[in-house]
Amino acid sequence: MDECQSAANWGLKMKQLVFSVAAFATLGAMACSPAPTAQDSIESATAPQAADACLDPVTMANAQPIAPVIEAIYAPYAQGGAPSNVRWSQGLTAMFERVEASAAAQEEEMWLDMDIYTQSQDSQLGPVTVTDEGVQADCRWLAVARFTNFGAPTTVYYDLVFDEGAWTIDDVRTDDWGFRSYMDTVLAPG
Repeated sequence: MDECQSAANWGLKMKQLVFSVAAFATLGAMACSPAPTAQDSIESATAPQAADACLDPVTMANAQPIAPVIEAIYAPYAQGGAPSNVRWSQGLTAMFERVEASAAAQEEEMWLDMDIYTQSQDSQLGPVTVTDEGVQADCRWLAVARFTNFGAPTTVYYDLVFDEGAWTIDDVRTDDWGFRSYMDTVLAPG
């Protein structure tokens, strides 16, 4: 079994977990390291044979489209709300829980001083366009959300994995910031 098939099989066994955006308030304001560039992800998303190796045809035939999963994150903003019930991958969830445990062990509250979906502290979003860019070399799928926030163009990249019959988010990032990279920095010793 190759690496992509192994990752896909692992992804299918992951548990479904629902997070509320409010849970992110427990993260600390710490330095972050750069995320992979968008160009890297888009280039790797074009690997033609990767999709066949990552998910079997039956799974893909039954998979819901990716764009509506991301569009559902942004829908509450139109009514002045924020998303809830966002499905995270088991790997991202475990990493988040390690960050929370680290903060508790240090007896400090950790804050992430922004909304990871809008990449801002406040939002006034224009129309959101989501594109499914396909599979990446690491067997994660890339969806790209583009919108304006207070008139400024914003692009957010979502890495997704297929988990127990549904797409789950494995990372949220931009050209120069990534949620996983941020948490790696928080968890780094010293």
